Amino acid sequence: MPASFALTAFAASEPSAITGQKKTYAYSWQQEVELGAQADKEITQEMGLYDNPQLQAYVEQVGQRVLQASNFTGPSSPEIYRNTKFTFRIIDDPVVNAFALPGGYVYVTRGLLAHVQNEAQLAVVMGHEIGHVVARHSSQQARRNQWGQIGVIAGAILGQKVLGEKARTSGRPS
Repeated sequence: MPASFALTAFAASEPSAITGQKKTYAYSWQQEVELGAQADKEITQEMGLYDNPQLQAYVEQVGQRVLQASNFTGPSSPEIYRNTKFTFRIIDDPVVNAFALPGGYVYVTRGLLAHVQNEAQLAVVMGHEIGHVVARHSSQQARRNQWGQIGVIAGAILGQKVLGEKARTSGRPS
C-alpha cells in the first residue's frame, strides 16, 4: 500500500471551528458526531444518569447558554458545525469530574455539582469541556496516534530491511 494512501485513508481535512482554516483531523466532523453518539449510549448505560429532571434541566440550560456564548453554532462558525446539537448530562457519580466526548456530548458528575458553589463555577467547567469539543481534541489526539503508528510501522519495515540485509551479507565470506 503506498504511504500516501495510508496517510489520507484515516484523515479528514476540514475547517477549524476556532480559526476557520483547514486542518487535518483523524475523523470528519460527522464521524465525530457519530462516535460521540455511540459512546454516549455506552457511558450512560455503564455509568448511569442522575435522576433529577429539575437539576438536569438546569445543567442543560447553563450548558446551552455557554455554548451560545462560544458562537460555535453561530453564523460566523464554519457551516459543518452550525447545526450540531450538544447534549449535557449528569452522571450519577460522587467523584468531582467533568468530561466531553466528540460531537457535542458534555458530562458533569453529581459530585461536581455538589462541589461547585455557584452557576459561574459550573459555567467555567462546562465552557472548558465545550472547548475540548470545539477544538476537536479527541480527533487531534487520534491523528497524533495515527502518526505514531505510522512511525512504528515504518520503523519495523526499515528495521526488517536492514536486519534482513545484514543477515544475508553476514553469512558471506569476505
